[in-house]
Amino acid sequence: MIKKFYSDISTWISFLLFYMKNNQIEKGRKLFVKALASIEKRQHIDLISKFAQFEFCYGDYENGKTLFEKLLALYWERLDKW
Repeated sequence: MIKKFYSDISTWISFLLFYMKNNQIEKGRKLFVKALASIEKRQHIDLISKFAQFEFCYGDYENGKTLFEKLLALYWERLDKW
């Protein structure tokens, strides 16, 4: 799926969710970096937000919290993320 739909954010999110739910957190983190390189710049905020939610629920609580803090620090003008 990733090879065919590499620019589709929903494909990356589904794959990240699969890794996080199946306790393959390190693979999920590596995939997150790869996903950021593959999708458009304007979709980065949504992907970071979604991955932070996954980290918060299935991974390390502190990593999820840190991702949200960085997201708000970098994109403070996006009120929908508050």
